[in-house]
Amino acid sequence: MNQLNNPDKMSPTLYLSLEKLEYEGVLLLWVYVPPTSTVEKCANRIYDRNEDGDMDITDSPIQLQNMYNRKSNTYAEHKIFPYVTTEDLRIDLMDKVRNLAKSKNPDHPWLKMSDEEILKSAGLWEKDFSSGIQGYNLAGVLLFGKDEVIRSCVRDILQMQFTGLKIWIDMMIDCK
Repeated sequence: MNQLNNPDKMSPTLYLSLEKLEYEGVLLLWVYVPPTSTVEKCANRIYDRNEDGDMDITDSPIQLQNMYNRKSNTYAEHKIFPYVTTEDLRIDLMDKVRNLAKSKNPDHPWLKMSDEEILKSAGLWEKDFSSGIQGYNLAGVLLFGKDEVIRSCVRDILQMQFTGLKIWIDMMIDCK
């Protein structure tokens, strides 16, 4: 247990307690390791637990990004871009959105909403109440952003080969 407090072995250090249990005459040591929102390193390596054990993912950028996304309270598509405005979006696609909504439900509420109301209703415009930042999120940019806006907003994500990006791009191509 002393190694858990050694930053060369565990980073950040973990504060856990052992419980002694006796089972069929055998003394067992039990420790509960709670899930955390941080990524922990063991001997400067990062492991991801799956059904079969722990996999070293230190050198796998996609698996690392997936782990950070799982542990994050905010997923990448909810990243807010406060300086993106409706002028940066392809508002001309909104008629197509209304037609798709109407084909699914002739009384769909979006048919009576403004463009901005639809974007907010779809969760593409958000306000982060902890920071006060508000604006269109990455999902909104990917679905409705002009090409140069998308390139600017997703530069880092394209380099990391964000796993959901292909899905969003496929959806955008279908909208054009």
